[in-house]
Amino acid sequence: MGEVLGVGISIVSITIQIVEKLNKAISFYESIRGAPTDILRIIIELHILSDIISAIKLIHEKPRGISVVTTEKCLALVRSDIDKLLCLSLSLERKLNSGKTVNRAWARVQTVLSENKITKLRSHLKSAMEGLLMLQNCHIFAELRALASLSFQTPKNLGHYWETEDHVTIDDGLEKPFYLPLDLCSTPKMFMSILSHKYTSKNLPGLPLIQQGHVGIWDWSESIQVNTSNWELVVKGGRGIKLAFIMSTCHGFQRNKCIRCLKPRGSNTPGQKYNKCSSCRLEVHMVDPNVIPFEVTDVMLGYHPNQYRDYLLGTRKQINQDTRSTSGQGTTPLSTSGITNGRPPIDFVCRRLIIKWEPLLNIVHRYLYCRCVIRLSTPSYIEKEMTILVPAPCPRHNTVGACHTDYGEINYHQDPYFEQFGGYYSFQYFIYLCKPAIYSLLGGERFLHNNRIEDALKAFNKFREGNDEGLSKVNYEYFFEVNDELEKIGFKMPDSIVENIRDERVRRRNESELLGHGDYSNVGISEEQQRDFSEWPMVQELNKILAGEWSGKPHWAIENWGG
Repeated sequence: MGEVLGVGISIVSITIQIVEKLNKAISFYESIRGAPTDILRIIIELHILSDIISAIKLIHEKPRGISVVTTEKCLALVRSDIDKLLCLSLSLERKLNSGKTVNRAWARVQTVLSENKITKLRSHLKSAMEGLLMLQNCHIFAELRALASLSFQTPKNLGHYWETEDHVTIDDGLEKPFYLPLDLCSTPKMFMSILSHKYTSKNLPGLPLIQQGHVGIWDWSESIQVNTSNWELVVKGGRGIKLAFIMSTCHGFQRNKCIRCLKPRGSNTPGQKYNKCSSCRLEVHMVDPNVIPFEVTDVMLGYHPNQYRDYLLGTRKQINQDTRSTSGQGTTPLSTSGITNGRPPIDFVCRRLIIKWEPLLNIVHRYLYCRCVIRLSTPSYIEKEMTILVPAPCPRHNTVGACHTDYGEINYHQDPYFEQFGGYYSFQYFIYLCKPAIYSLLGGERFLHNNRIEDALKAFNKFREGNDEGLSKVNYEYFFEVNDELEKIGFKMPDSIVENIRDERVRRRNESELLGHGDYSNVGISEEQQRDFSEWPMVQELNKILAGEWSGKPHWAIENWGG
């Protein structure tokens, strides 16, 4: 580059010298008054020649390395012609100045300027013009060659320096990282639209998740989760983002093995959000159920140990079969496990997953009287709650000194269970007004403090207004649920109530059978079946809670995979 710059400077120096000499010749011929057309034409051509040489000087003030050697040679020829032109002009000027009259009228010029000298003058001028023409042609050829070479150049990636905008590096966790101009990533909506178009046009797995927006986005270092509030701060030109597909599972995974290939996993990389398998390269980030408060697609992995292996074998056989088919050999069609619409399950092929555990049934154990939570299957409310009532004292509302730890430290005003009562305040006043004996068992003010009675009354009146049938229904439902549990444990009640409870129990069982629903009550279950239920982790945890032996750690809590 330094050599090219040096040549450019030398060319500029040559052109400056040529222009200076040419200007002297132009000045002389312009001083001739009354010259005929031939001399006037020579003056015009000299001006044009001066302009062309000045343009060449400007080109090489910022050299681009285009035919510098050729340019030097052409300018040397032009300088030679200009020198001869200048010598002729100076000789003529000396002869004219030797006379007494300084006026350079054409009559005096004719005495020293013969036809032969004019021809010689034109010859030098023509030679200079031809030299410049050759130089111009060389430059045109060099520019055309550079232009033609562009058609054979394939851009490596979008968003490089020759683009009008900075680019953002995208790692979608499926294919190789690619680049997008910043203006196509200016908003999350626009970015997801571009991503959806890519997955649709290429028929890539994971398209439904992209269309539903079930992806997590992190900055390139995986230290910042990207969302609508910080999008413009994180997604900038020259930076990158990483995507992970969000899925769920209803069964647990072995924490010392990869969830896909089931091979032993390594320890988590410090500072990273994902646990990476060194075998299949899958990165997994496990999260609590309440971190993702919406329903997502279940993974296909984990249903049997050979599932991923069978998929890989089927894929390899399919590739080999396609190769043989192209060579004209007959083959028997093979089925590749898990592939639908030409796309394998995304969890079989992606590099990055965010997985939450979500149970098939949202079973919630609640205290019989106050309906506080004893145990939760999940903190999310995606699945409708299946309530199991337990006749045990609540540590928050009792008169017997119960003080064990449970799952019940939640905001009951946001608990969907109490919507059937018109909200938690309305439920509290319902117990206070309609079930005074139970209100006393719950510790009176420990259940509903006196300074909250007015608020509870307002909520209860709002629920009851124009809804007498609804109030009657929840009143009977609460009456049946409480007495049904008490009758099962042998609590002494009037015969009329016992008979009513048993009749209602039979009616509900028949109704469930008619609708095709199972009967989940304990009535009619053998002792052996009850022992089997007692081995369930759910029941074991419930017993630990009521016995005061629970650690206080929710069963869905994600442990540190870094071990």
